Amino acid sequence: PREDFTRRLNAGVKGLKIGVPKEFFGAGLALAAAGVLSVAWPLRLLGIRTRTVAVLVLILGALAIYYG
Repeated sequence: PREDFTRRLNAGVKGLKIGVPKEFFGAGLALAAAGVLSVAWPLRLLGIRTRTVAVLVLILGALAIYYG
């Protein structure tokens, strides 16, 4: 069966989770990536939860660029 992605459009955002890749924050942090942190605070006020996540493909991509 196909999932109905529209079923929660009018339900609000409380309880939703947003994953923020930890690879975006660290040494050499780009200003555009830093802006994500300022956007996250108002979302939390609406009931959205943010979590730091690891994205392996970003780590491998960075290694490929560095050592490539």
